[in-house]
Amino acid sequence: MIVNIILIILLNILIIKYISEISKFVNLYDLPDNNRKLHTKKIASIGGVIIFSNITLFFSYNFFFHKILDKFELFLFSSLIFLIGFIDDKFKINANLKFFLFIIFGLLLFKIDNNLIINELNFSFFENSIYLGKYSLLFSVFSLVIFLNAFNMFDGINLQSSIYGIFIFIVFILNNHFLNLSLVVVVGLIFFLYLNYKNICFLGDNGSLLVSFLIAYIFFQSSNEKFFFADEILLIMLIPGLDLIRLFFTRLMQAKSPFTPDDKHFHHHLLKKFGLIKTNLIVFLLTSIPYTLASITNQFLLLIVIVLFIYFLMLWYLKRDIN
Repeated sequence: MIVNIILIILLNILIIKYISEISKFVNLYDLPDNNRKLHTKKIASIGGVIIFSNITLFFSYNFFFHKILDKFELFLFSSLIFLIGFIDDKFKINANLKFFLFIIFGLLLFKIDNNLIINELNFSFFENSIYLGKYSLLFSVFSLVIFLNAFNMFDGINLQSSIYGIFIFIVFILNNHFLNLSLVVVVGLIFFLYLNYKNICFLGDNGSLLVSFLIAYIFFQSSNEKFFFADEILLIMLIPGLDLIRLFFTRLMQAKSPFTPDDKHFHHHLLKKFGLIKTNLIVFLLTSIPYTLASITNQFLLLIVIVLFIYFLMLWYLKRDIN
């Protein structure tokens, strides 16, 4: 694994060195719109290309040098979701069609590997498991689609989604769960973080979908192994999930499509008040500190309630201050 990581690091150093040439070759840019988007020049949206290159090298090395073909379906579906994101970045897939594609994607995933299906929910505060029975597949597909969309919406400003992704994969590393893959993704995200901070590269849908799928896959894999509690996972994913639900109903009440992009996200409100660095710091603290405290005290439900309170209190304060 050490050799693999060294190769991954060298790959990312080469990517940074030749990022301009790679960007021109891929020819995938996010263009300014002088409205919702904050950047004023075209930025390469190839964050997913970087992360996908990392995991491709990881799986290729394991196969050619160690004859390990473990989790081939993970690489297969990672490639597929990356391709969906890439095509969306390139040609702007209709939001409703993309939602439908996510559902088909989920059904195929759980059909090929039914070990990923969530059959029961285990909570830290409840001794008995809640069995989903005939609703297992429906709940699993729903959970996957919701998280893919939530993470995609979360990728609205520089640094935020990559820092959040690094945090989650570090949780996996500390729990010795999918250790090698998590290390590879963290290395890739750290190098991408530098490019994103320099405003050279965006994650893009190709990146946000790929990273969110890898996170979701590991959580699905761990679910039936009772590796993480359901409320533990909920706490980790709470901030992006809250923003998704809040904006979904807000847009519906305003007679808008729930998939219509806008600048009403939690991070946009924070950005107007505090700027980029402080906004990322606040969001990071809202995800990392509650989870750390909950892990120590085993009070995941209590910390979920506290984060809910802080989230809506801050929204109220920020909206009032703007108005």
